[in-house]
Amino acid sequence: MEPRNATEAEQAREPAFLERVYLQYKRLMFSIAGKYAASLDDQADIVGEALVRMTEQEERLRAVDKRALTAYIAAMVRNTAINFLRHRGVIRQYEQVSWEEMQDTEPSPALSPEETVLRADQQDWVRQVWQRLSPSDRLLLEGKYILELTDRELAATLGCGTASIRMKLTRARRRALKEMQRKGGYDAQ
Repeated sequence: MEPRNATEAEQAREPAFLERVYLQYKRLMFSIAGKYAASLDDQADIVGEALVRMTEQEERLRAVDKRALTAYIAAMVRNTAINFLRHRGVIRQYEQVSWEEMQDTEPSPALSPEETVLRADQQDWVRQVWQRLSPSDRLLLEGKYILELTDRELAATLGCGTASIRMKLTRARRRALKEMQRKGGYDAQ
């Protein structure tokens, strides 16, 4: 059966190309996603989102050679995984615990009420300092110390050379320290 118009022809060939890409690069995509997410469900979400993004670039991808396609797929999955982790961090920040869950958990016997209040104050203080940092400093520090990205991965995320990451991290840490000292409550010894 022949397609009736040009859009039907495009839709008919789209799944074949993406299916071929998926089958050929499945192991690579899941390997890269596995570096960022331990859960198979999360890895599948990352790979699926990367494939959806690839549909937007299908014409361009059809024209590139195998080496460029492999590099593009690797970068797409890596960037999708990083975005996935960032998004998950934002969601966790705003998640709320239900009343039933709160009743099921018992308070930690290790912390006294005073220690609990002090810890909450410290967390609030760190949050205020964090918000005063520039987005690039937060991205650098979060990538290095929270997401535990390598210097190479940070460089790719920021679009700079690997050699400059160490200096950028040093400067970001210094600015964070200055903000902590400016905000008060922190003595560098």
